[in-house]
Amino acid sequence: MKVTVELFGDLRKYLPSGKEGLEMDLEEGATVADLVRCIEMERGEIWGVSIDGALVDRKTKLTHGNRVLLFPPIGGG
Repeated sequence: MKVTVELFGDLRKYLPSGKEGLEMDLEEGATVADLVRCIEMERGEIWGVSIDGALVDRKTKLTHGNRVLLFPPIGGG
């Protein structure tokens, strides 16, 4: 199945040069955690995940055509 992934903030370092997002091919039944592993992100780099406009957790199963947004932790003071 194919999903579209958009990365924000510091997570954009995982994008190929010149790309705005990723299109990923995953096995049926893959979860957000599986997607993160495929991108090879470190644990703790992601603060939030949205699928098609709804906040979800890493256990959420993906379906063909999902638009997944990954957000880094927010800093400030």
